[in-house]
Amino acid sequence: MTSSPSSSWQQTATAKRNALAASIPSEWHIPSSLLPPTSQDTILDWPETSGWLTRSEAAVTRLSASDLVSRLASGSLRSEEVTIAFCKRAAAAHQLVNCLSETCFDRALATARDRDLYLDRTGRTVGPLHGLPVSLKDCFDVRGLDGCLGIVSRVGEAAEDDAAVAKILEAAGAVLFVKTNVSTAMMMPESTNNLIGRTLNPWNRRTTAGGSSGGEAALIALRGSPLGVGTDIGGSLRIPAACCAVFTLRPSSGRFPVRGTRSGLPGQEAVASVNGPIARTLADLDLYCRTVVGAEPWLRDPACVPLPWRAVPLPPRLRIAVLWHDGMVRPTPPVARALRITADCLRADGHSVVDWDADHRTGLALLSRMFVADGGGAIREAIRRSGEPWPAQLQAYESAVAELGTGAMWRLHTERIEFRNRYLDRWNAAGIDAILCPTKHTVMRLIIILVGYTGVFNVLDYSCLSFVTPLTVDKAIDRPDPSYEALGPACQQIHDDYDAALLHGLPISLQLVARRFEEEKVLAMGKLVLEAFAREGRGSVLPADCSQLTVPLDYTQPEPGPGLQLDLFRIPAATQPAQGSILLNFGGPGQPGRQTLALVGPVLQALSGGRFNLVAFDPRGAVNTLPFTCPDAIFRHRTFWQDPVYPVRDSPATDADLGRLWARGTALAETCGREHNETGRLIGTAFTARDVVRVAEAVDGDGLVRYWGFSYGTTLGATLLSMFPDKVDRVILDGVQNPHEYYNADVDFEEWTQSDDVFSAIFTSCAANPHRCRLARPHKSGPELEQSVWTLLESLRVRPRSFRNSSFVLDDGTLRGLLADALYSTANWPNVTSVLDMLISGPLDETFVLDRLGERASLPQGSNTTVIEEAEERFMNMTMPLFGIHCIDRRARTGSLDALLPALHRLLNTSRVMGGAGANSAVACAQWELEPAERYAGDFRVRPRAPVLIVGNSHDGHTPIRSAFNVSSGFEGSIVLEVDGYGHTSLALPSACLLRTVSSYWRDGKLPAPGTICRVDAPPFSAITWADILKNGTGLQRRHRGGAEPRPWRLL
Repeated sequence: MTSSPSSSWQQTATAKRNALAASIPSEWHIPSSLLPPTSQDTILDWPETSGWLTRSEAAVTRLSASDLVSRLASGSLRSEEVTIAFCKRAAAAHQLVNCLSETCFDRALATARDRDLYLDRTGRTVGPLHGLPVSLKDCFDVRGLDGCLGIVSRVGEAAEDDAAVAKILEAAGAVLFVKTNVSTAMMMPESTNNLIGRTLNPWNRRTTAGGSSGGEAALIALRGSPLGVGTDIGGSLRIPAACCAVFTLRPSSGRFPVRGTRSGLPGQEAVASVNGPIARTLADLDLYCRTVVGAEPWLRDPACVPLPWRAVPLPPRLRIAVLWHDGMVRPTPPVARALRITADCLRADGHSVVDWDADHRTGLALLSRMFVADGGGAIREAIRRSGEPWPAQLQAYESAVAELGTGAMWRLHTERIEFRNRYLDRWNAAGIDAILCPTKHTVMRLIIILVGYTGVFNVLDYSCLSFVTPLTVDKAIDRPDPSYEALGPACQQIHDDYDAALLHGLPISLQLVARRFEEEKVLAMGKLVLEAFAREGRGSVLPADCSQLTVPLDYTQPEPGPGLQLDLFRIPAATQPAQGSILLNFGGPGQPGRQTLALVGPVLQALSGGRFNLVAFDPRGAVNTLPFTCPDAIFRHRTFWQDPVYPVRDSPATDADLGRLWARGTALAETCGREHNETGRLIGTAFTARDVVRVAEAVDGDGLVRYWGFSYGTTLGATLLSMFPDKVDRVILDGVQNPHEYYNADVDFEEWTQSDDVFSAIFTSCAANPHRCRLARPHKSGPELEQSVWTLLESLRVRPRSFRNSSFVLDDGTLRGLLADALYSTANWPNVTSVLDMLISGPLDETFVLDRLGERASLPQGSNTTVIEEAEERFMNMTMPLFGIHCIDRRARTGSLDALLPALHRLLNTSRVMGGAGANSAVACAQWELEPAERYAGDFRVRPRAPVLIVGNSHDGHTPIRSAFNVSSGFEGSIVLEVDGYGHTSLALPSACLLRTVSSYWRDGKLPAPGTICRVDAPPFSAITWADILKNGTGLQRRHRGGAEPRPWRLL
């Protein structure tokens, strides 16, 4: 029944809210004892971390819409199962953030059962969205449900029929199950009203979910729906999508049907309200567009343009204009930073980036005049009928008095046409493909003041994509600019209200704008931008995408507690659908995971058979995951310019050498203990193993871990297997480190047992390849060449070498660092032997030598302080995680040099080449002041869920083959695959045999026979690389096969 002024609006609103709560089955009501406290800001993962969802329900609701329709079509998932899971999660989402306005669970379950029966009976799907739950904004008519638009007087005005878009979706197989909350009359940029109340943001409940499609965006962010539909008249899709870190498309008017869609300003067509999809991935937006436009909506709605969905090839080099500000409000620091980084990514990818300075003040003024052209009459009458109070943000409608006459309205339309003409002319003259700009001026706040970055494009009727970048707010760097100059009072207010601490860790969205009816192009450009983000600075030649996942900061504390954001990097499987995901760690400890995966992705994709998604993240202690950097300026400067392997040379070492080494270890331990007192205890291997499990549960529906670890990554893998034997599926440990020594010994002895043998092989191979090795000499054997190098090292120790064009001084310590790097791969041997030849015999190419001696040596002469400090910082960021992670893991703490001396002497006797480097970490760890929150203390003896493949090289200067067999003895059923070559891990040894064997293991779980040894197809000094092997085998997987395209990948 329609409410009237004589009835209490509060009573009507209370009854409506009670009816909504009652429509949720009692078994889906969360007990008050289980609900998170109102003081808990972030509740994104609460439905699953709380145990409210079953494992199956959690797994289903983690899947994207594209993944779901694939599994529903195959029959591996049933629509009824999927619908129940999303209904339950949507009910939880409403109780957490107040995001629903209506439910139709009975209709949804009946529809889902019909979908399953149809598939069982015919073997076919109803349509491209077969069995997929889809949510709708409150304004879309759904038979039997109200569409109140947040207005109390509209309670009881149930729809008699479904909206055109609802009919199209159901005809395509979708299951409609809920409608979502909006702002009053859908004319405010956040979702609050007197009827349902305010929708909160699941990322931070102290910030806004945006509006007017805020209920829809919050529901999608909480995974309460895989795909939703909202509307946009001034930013009502894009603003909430940006607030809740989801993707949306604002199409041009006429592209999607609006018949049966209610409006807060019925009949207003000066600026068109359009509808579009909201989803967690760009691919899901594309799925919706193809489905709806493919249904020929112009046959259901005369307002639709008969324009089929098209394939739009992009030019190889786009021209993107960046709108740095709209002339009214400058974006806040994180948004401005995201714009700069995105522009840099596009430039790095070869695209043209230009500045854009547009007349947006005029466009926003036109929009405001259009909205109140009726003198506020429509909204005033709706509010008068119930007697509810005016929301503060509708003050412009409350105070409007003069309704425009016909002539004035015609003149307004003329101004709009002229504004559109000017904008199009400028666009065409600039020759741009798109505008990159903020979606809104800030990331999230309680109240949105202006819609200038969105509303102007409604006046222009342009196609707009709001997309989530891989970037997040960082309170340490996104600080207010002290030289800030406001563009006006609103700009000043936004600047004054900006709170970096409140927004810390929240995702940052941006907007990409194309011309009218260029929805296909803007989606394609959005995909390109995200791929540019993934590739920037990493050199990946494969499609790649990024995501984020929040894990517990401290696993020893009860959940939910403070979270830690992991930035994930994925190279999708070449063959889709993928068999699953392989998580990778590249060693170190502390080696950047994302950057390394991008660099070696083609090799790993081939080795995995192209059937698995490859996923990596920067482990704790590295890059931006609790980075362990010991940021003391004096310590950083001193460490950067000292010998990289410290001054311990041949055994026996002098007392002075060992004393100086110990003192440096003391300084390191004390500095890092002081600087990382709070976070240093949270970066140990046990916590990283738990992170791996959380990531695996998030990326794959089965929740099982498939893992591939290299070097230290094998210690992480061994820890993972031992802590979670039932959660780990297939595992490869490649280049195996001895985990017993890693955790328990004073020094890593076994690690260096083959170092000197590999070092000698450099010169033996050089002598055998005189035409390819510059150091080779007639009638000189490998041992004789090696001795000449030891003589060179001794001479540099006594008399370091200077350079004409550099202030750098070369001593034996720096050269030892170069020689240590040579042990990693025979690919390094030609350059290393060339440097040695120049230093021994000349002539000296200074640039060539200095470039290969590292950044200390290659800094340009006369570098200013900033350049030097940046180099020092890069060095510390690269080296300090190794100390932080290894030392926190190591149980042994000798506490004195005298107690450690026997171990140091043994180490120096173990390897003449690498003993000093091992001693470097040993002295620091012996004095480490931090203890981990958790350390694995088992014996690495378990029966894994699946047999483990252990790969070791016959001659590995960092992880000898004996370690592979030692570790294998503890994992029942494991097999060691030996690769007969020189180098560290299988990545250093191109081998067709290795390619066949490893890909077979990943594909079928097939282990090689015991005792299998793979031959290497790239002998030293041959210049053969993995690229050559892959060309003759599976080939580099540069394109996706099987019909599925790589897509932006978002875990919320």
